[in-house]
Amino acid sequence: MKKVYFVLMILTSIFMSSCSKKANFTLDNLKNDANRIELINYNDSTNGDIVSVIEDVDVTSFIDDFMKLYIKITFGAPGNLDGYGIKIIYKNSYYHIITKYHMEYRNGDNKLLREDRISLDVAVFDSLIIKYLSE
Repeated sequence: MKKVYFVLMILTSIFMSSCSKKANFTLDNLKNDANRIELINYNDSTNGDIVSVIEDVDVTSFIDDFMKLYIKITFGAPGNLDGYGIKIIYKNSYYHIITKYHMEYRNGDNKLLREDRISLDVAVFDSLIIKYLSE
């Protein structure tokens, strides 16, 4: 009987660790709703410094590049904000913050509405940050 429980625990662990779903960013919604994009450097999980602001014409170009990240929400406890992040501010003042392994969704009053552990193409993320920091 113990063997059956052990096997079930192993199978459940394997199944749960492979659970993921694609984040619901769509090209049309981002192009219509994104008002401003900020690149932020987080020295700790609560304080970030804005290092670049992307507005107007560059927003469309940035969104095209952003969609190449293929962000997936994965199973597990969310991490924290660390390193460079992308802050997408929408016309209704709500915003997403995306770092390499963590994503938050907040309202205009900075109240956390959702946070997730994510996976994305880290090489594409790094090249996206470097490209738009140099502009």
